[in-house]
Amino acid sequence: MKKVNVEVNKIGYPMPVVIIGTEVKGKANFMTAAWVTNVNLEPPMLAICLSKDHLTSKAIQENKVFSINFPDRTLAIKADYCGLKSGKEVDKSNIFNIFYGKEHQSPLIEECPLSASCKLTEVIQVAGDLLIIGEVVEAFSDEGYLNQGEPDVKKMDLLIFTMPDNKYWSLGDYIGQAFEIGKSMSSDEE
Repeated sequence: MKKVNVEVNKIGYPMPVVIIGTEVKGKANFMTAAWVTNVNLEPPMLAICLSKDHLTSKAIQENKVFSINFPDRTLAIKADYCGLKSGKEVDKSNIFNIFYGKEHQSPLIEECPLSASCKLTEVIQVAGDLLIIGEVVEAFSDEGYLNQGEPDVKKMDLLIFTMPDNKYWSLGDYIGQAFEIGKSMSSDEE
């Protein structure tokens, strides 16, 4: 297949959909985002990239805590709604069943297969956006989504987002074990 030039801002790759939980004026607020990644293993840290103008960005900086909730395909409509509507205009506190961790850090979503409560560690300005980094202080999953005590993403059927087509997907098939399947290559193939 021949390689062709594409516009640099049209590079699309799958990203996990997350619903960020914060408290605004004593009420839970939720915003959907897809620009999220792990940034450290020990201590565990996650980063999200948000516009500095979002109510969620301001709440995170004010409260110093937030949650990251990973929705499954059954929550696609609610997740999309939370990305379409600003907490400045609508009350999103009753969209989900909410729970809190031991330290009442931030609102977590009961319906999400995987949730993490984070404390803010750093905010980095990137052009007009903010890269918000948080240390995961607690993580939660339903027992049914675990495999030998570890979260099983295939069981969770998590939402995935692609750009620039702006589409939701679910996770595909298992291919092989990372850091293992490459061992089958011989030295001659390197």
